[in-house]
Amino acid sequence: MKNLKIIVLSLFIGIGVNSNAFGGVYNISPDGKTIVYSAGNYALYIIDAVTLQVKDRMRLEKDPDQAFNSIYTFSPDGKTFLFSAGWDIFVLNTENWQVKRKIKKEGDVFVSDDNSTFVLYDEKKLTFYDMNTANITKTIVVEIDEDDIQNVTFTVDNSKLIILSEEIDSDTEEDKNYGYKDFDGLTDKEEIEKDLKNDGKEMTYTIVNISESKIEKTKKIWFSNRSMEIVSLADNSFILGCSDGVVKVDANDVITVFNIEGGSNYNYDNINNLLIYTSSFCSVKVFNFEFVNELDVKNKYVSFIDNCIVKDGKYYLSFNEYCIAICTKNGVSVSPTPIY
Repeated sequence: MKNLKIIVLSLFIGIGVNSNAFGGVYNISPDGKTIVYSAGNYALYIIDAVTLQVKDRMRLEKDPDQAFNSIYTFSPDGKTFLFSAGWDIFVLNTENWQVKRKIKKEGDVFVSDDNSTFVLYDEKKLTFYDMNTANITKTIVVEIDEDDIQNVTFTVDNSKLIILSEEIDSDTEEDKNYGYKDFDGLTDKEEIEKDLKNDGKEMTYTIVNISESKIEKTKKIWFSNRSMEIVSLADNSFILGCSDGVVKVDANDVITVFNIEGGSNYNYDNINNLLIYTSSFCSVKVFNFEFVNELDVKNKYVSFIDNCIVKDGKYYLSFNEYCIAICTKNGVSVSPTPIY
């Protein structure tokens, strides 16, 4: 795991993007030729992934408020790009980068692992859309308040949804402190194990069978840290990861607490069966479910990792300084390349 290839793309962007925007979001086309990048305020940059030159710039709203970009992905055939900013979802034709459809959203949006489907959750229901046409294909009623949902993910085979939720009572002192507890003198693993013995916040994971349009399972779990991320694994288990540590829940609801330091931006590398996540100190953690290998990607251009995407065994990182790094296991190189 020591061989690491890093390509850092420094993005000096200049079409009025607010420098206080919430970092950059991006994705790479299925054919590996195009990177789409945004640093906020409805602005998109179309970048040649080979030459690293900006091919096109656009802003999807003329006078936008500062907006956080949350979803940014290509359809499987690369002909459609889904972009979510603020309360809008844009479905774009990648041949001319024109908007095919604009959808208003009240709740969160999630994309299947194969990028064929995106889902809106609002008014206690899941609405499924075809990625290419943006037409509604299915609606499933799920009696969970939108404000209670902490995270949602598809299973690896895209047949089910896993929803992590918590009924929040903002009047309690513990909820005012965002659910965090401090168990002095305990390791992260010991804190998590104490939480799981009904000493943390009561949370619920709900598994929805998409083809049968029904809730398949609802289980309680106790955890003190609300900032949980869900990652589905190939064996029908899933990971709950946060800054405190990592928990695995298998298909029989057996829970394993790993004795490792936690982080953020949790992803699954299904090619190599690895859990990938990042730390605030500009490193990528590669976990094979036995030990962690830490890859340091910091250089003079970057100091903080905003996001991580795993695609075909490669780890695409974005940084607070509007850079992108691509990590692989074959060789080591660092190539900072300004894009104007």
